[in-house]
Amino acid sequence: MLHGINGTASGIRGYSGLDALARHGALVVYPTADHGEWNQAPAVIGSIPDDVGYLEALAAALQVAGCVQIRRAFATGLSNGAGMAYRLACSSALPVVAIATISGDYLGSDDCRLSHPVAALAMHGTADTTVPLGGVTYGTSVHPAVERWAAGWAALDGCTARSGLHWTGCRGSVDVRLIEIAGGKHEWFRSPSATVSVQAYFERYGLAAP
Repeated sequence: MLHGINGTASGIRGYSGLDALARHGALVVYPTADHGEWNQAPAVIGSIPDDVGYLEALAAALQVAGCVQIRRAFATGLSNGAGMAYRLACSSALPVVAIATISGDYLGSDDCRLSHPVAALAMHGTADTTVPLGGVTYGTSVHPAVERWAAGWAALDGCTARSGLHWTGCRGSVDVRLIEIAGGKHEWFRSPSATVSVQAYFERYGLAAP
């Protein structure tokens, strides 16, 4: 669970409510980014800090300590943390099977290369003025429309069918779904609940499986 820019691990732990995932036998981890911001796009931002490496090392340390045996990994986050969640799926050796991006910032997503299919749920508010649903450009930083990002992810997954904002017929029997929240702002959504949606989506991809 990855916080947004200038967020904290304790803060997002409190308002996301994702400790509930531990009831399914999952280990829920809330890391903290260096200087409060994740390097979600090394091709754009530069290779330092290496947050993919940091998160891989964290996972390895937890496994060595006997906290968990990593069979499947799931990544979710808010805003910049959501961007880091998809970056982890793009670039990490971890067995990421599904991601959930909430009010996601998709800077640099065009250089993603998936080594295996990864399911993706995106939730985004129609009234988000920080990362608008239709995309935005800040100087040299181009943030694509969220629908375009989702369609691109579906292409990476080899999806062959689309119904509205839901892509299916994908490699590995995954799917890609975009939920647009009417009137939603740049936030972790309460209605519909992002927490409930993330948990339900991850459960579909083996969160509770032995």
